[in-house]
Amino acid sequence: MRKVSVIISVLITIMSGVLLGIIVHNYDYEKVAQAQENEINKIAKIQERNIVITASIQTAKTTPNCTFQFEIKYEKCGHSEIINKKIEEEDINKTEEQISKKYSDWVIKSFSPTSVKFVKSQNQICENHFVIKEDEGIIKVYRLNKDENQVYVKDTDIIVKYLPEQDQELLKEGIEIHGELELSNKLSDYE
Repeated sequence: MRKVSVIISVLITIMSGVLLGIIVHNYDYEKVAQAQENEINKIAKIQERNIVITASIQTAKTTPNCTFQFEIKYEKCGHSEIINKKIEEEDINKTEEQISKKYSDWVIKSFSPTSVKFVKSQNQICENHFVIKEDEGIIKVYRLNKDENQVYVKDTDIIVKYLPEQDQELLKEGIEIHGELELSNKLSDYE
């Protein structure tokens, strides 16, 4: 009889272990399923927010305090010029698409209700290129136009024959200068 009670005890223990294993497994499965459902709900909420944000960006409109920034990139000299302007009244409360149509020769770099940045490239040099050279015994200043032709700007009071011979030779050929500050500095060097 002792053997029978030991066998029954062993069988009850094994069945209890199996039953406990099934209960624990089901409990963990429910926990995992609940965690997955929570993650799916979080992702759905994020996607819903992204849709709302995207829709609001697409319908963003300019405001009365919006500024326009126009950047011109000059390909031949590699310089850029930036011009900032306040928004014109007829451009207020316009979408990016409407502004893009009106300024069709520009590319919109960025768009927000308070700032629109445009950019375009031009296959020419900027207007900040000068040439100084000797003419009629003095230094004269010329500006290079977009076609790189020299356009007379002004005479200086600097007499070339009193300058070192090396500078006289350079001035006969002409010295190209970029920017009004560099022009002023170079002319000061010769005075």
